[in-house]
Formats: sequence, structure tokens, C-alpha cells
Amino acid sequence: MKDLKIDERFKSACPELSSDELKRLEDLILKDGVILNPILVWNDIIIDGHNRFFIAKKHNLDFSTNEISFESDEEAIAWIKENAISQRNLNDYQRSKLVLELEDYYKAKAKKRQGARTDLHPDIVQKSAPSDTGKTRDKLAEKAGVSHDTISKVKFIDNNAIQEIKEQLEAGEISINKAFNETKKPKKEPDEIDILESSASSLERWISRYNVNDCLFEFIPIVSDLIDKIRDKKTTYK
Repeated sequence: MKDLKIDERFKSACPELSSDELKRLEDLILKDGVILNPILVWNDIIIDGHNRFFIAKKHNLDFSTNEISFESDEEAIAWIKENAISQRNLNDYQRSKLVLELEDYYKAKAKKRQGARTDLHPDIVQKSAPSDTGKTRDKLAEKAGVSHDTISKVKFIDNNAIQEIKEQLEAGEISINKAFNETKKPKKEPDEIDILESSASSLERWISRYNVNDCLFEFIPIVSDLIDKIRDKKTTYK
């Protein structure tokens, strides 16, 4: 079996599969008895196929590779994120969040293309900057398959929302519009009950998402007990 390299920047460039999704992929591969899709590499570094590589090593399965090339690490990361958007079952928030991580990359590319043009007067280049920002936002919306307005709302949410709202969006429990409206509300200092409720809810979502990971089994009773204690503590404030 060929030993490939893993670069954490590339591995973390798109959201990880949930434990359920990873289990379904593993079951499908074991059912077929072979890894059908080649693992994409750049100079023996995995670009796409980290999960397939993990499963192959775990079960000693053969796999094939296809070589692709990029001009820079930034271009490779952009490709990984764009590929995840087109291939993965992501919700609107997750896709929007991914493309927003590429905003600076797209802006830099646009600026580089503009700088390469020799037919533009400096004053024209300067005046075109605001419209270029708008064009970049339009490009982000197109890549994510959402509206320009949705991209703006997700950016506001990511910059201002509390972690609990972001977790609910990741899980598809609330809409972007609801999260945006909640985030826009005047902020108040959380009281003791709010903090305890938020902590308990976050822990429950964490368990729900990862409850099939063998490595977490021994910790679930501990976390469950912690949730019960939080709930008990909360009642003392009522």
C-alpha cells in the first residue's frame, strides 16, 4: 500500500464527516470490497480522499491515486473547499461559510488580474474597487448556490453570533434568517440560567453528533452526568 502524506491545512480545509457519515462511507466501501474513487494527490500529499485513505489503512485495502497540480498552497485549499461545496451534502450555511473563507483569495485573484491589465488608467483602477468587492460577493454567492443577501447575512452571523447559534446552523436546526434576526437583537448580559441552559444544550448536541465514535464511548456517561448536574443546578435558580 502506498504511504501518502497528510498536510493538516489541506485535511482541515473542509468540514469533517460526522461519525454517522464516516460509518456509512466505511460500510459502503467494505460492501464493495474496494475503494472505487481514486485518492487525489499533489506531490504525494492527499488533496481529496482523507477518509478513504483512513479506511484503506484500517482494513488494508488497495486504492488508486490521481495526480493533480496547483500553482500554490492557496490554490489547492481553494480547490478543496470548492470541491467540498459541489460534492458534499452541506446546508446553505455550511456552503456559505466555506466560500466566505475564500473571500480574500478571490479578491487577491481579482486584484492580480486587474494589475496585469495595462490598458487601465490608475484612476479607473481606483474607482473600480467598490464594484470589484460587489463582484467578489456575487462570485461567493454563485459558488455557494445562495443569494447575495444570504452571503451577507452569514458573514454577519459568523462575526457576531454566539457559538450556540452557529452550532444550530451547522446542525440545520434553525434557518439563516432566524439566526440573523436573533443575532441582530440587542445583546443582554446572560444570566446564570441562560449560561447553564446553553452549556447543557451544547453538550447534548455534541453527544448526539459523535455518539457512534468508539473513542468517545467511555466519555459519554461522564458528559451525560455533567448535563444532569447542569440541569439540577439550573433549577436552583428558578
